[in-house]
Amino acid sequence: MKTIVQNRSISLRFLPIRAVQTVEACPGKAFIYRIPHIRQDCKHAEKGLELVDLEFVKEGVNWYLRVYIDKDSGVNIDDCEAVSRALEVKLDEKDPIEQAYILEVSSPGIDRPLKKDADFVKYQGEIIDVKLYKAQDGSKQYQGRLLGLENGVLSIEEENGNVVKFEQKDIASVRLAVIF
Repeated sequence: MKTIVQNRSISLRFLPIRAVQTVEACPGKAFIYRIPHIRQDCKHAEKGLELVDLEFVKEGVNWYLRVYIDKDSGVNIDDCEAVSRALEVKLDEKDPIEQAYILEVSSPGIDRPLKKDADFVKYQGEIIDVKLYKAQDGSKQYQGRLLGLENGVLSIEEENGNVVKFEQKDIASVRLAVIF
């Protein structure tokens, strides 16, 4: 697919959107839905953009399709606008979502989530925050230097030098730490 936005060429590839599937439902929070089939293959090759995450969330009366993009040099408003315009065309063409929704495109922020195996390689050595579904050694939250992800086991080194390992299935989220 080729789209021209403000005289700039954009090339995005998408996998078919097959279904909206429930991944997580937290009491007291909006239900979070994921559309898994476009998340791995969305590329904006000329600008080096990658699709970091995608979520379909109901907040109050509105549904939001949130698309998080990134690139090595950082995302700017022009990148978000270009991807939003290209996505609008593709989503209108395929019409995969029945209800009305608001499309939001943004960067993942400074506390970027780490989800793909490549993320754990790219950010090895960085300080990360790990949240668990259930407590391990009395805690559900950990912070430490990312040592790696191998065979479904995440390893971090805490500030005190202790190495802590987590089974990937027990991890609710991993994000880059924001340290001031």
